[in-house]
Amino acid sequence: MNFILAPSATRDLDQLSEYYFNTNVEAGEKLFTLLNQRFEQLTKFPHLGKPYPHLDPSIRGLIAGKHIIFYRVTQDQVEIVRIVQGQQDLNKFFNPN
Repeated sequence: MNFILAPSATRDLDQLSEYYFNTNVEAGEKLFTLLNQRFEQLTKFPHLGKPYPHLDPSIRGLIAGKHIIFYRVTQDQVEIVRIVQGQQDLNKFFNPN
């Protein structure tokens, strides 16, 4: 099984990269190393994260430090949908209304 990044997850990673480039490169490197480790874990254990049915019935989430990797599992891949800080209002990322 492999993983793909949805456009929204790519934007999240771009924003995180820009933030850490301007504030703390070392912390950014640690976060991106952790995220890559989690992505690889999901390819081996796609149901490792917990379900978030109140956000979307198909969404699961896996903690990565202070962030949550939200993803969907299909028959042959893991689609990374969002990467957000866990303290934020998660509903705004999945229910824009």
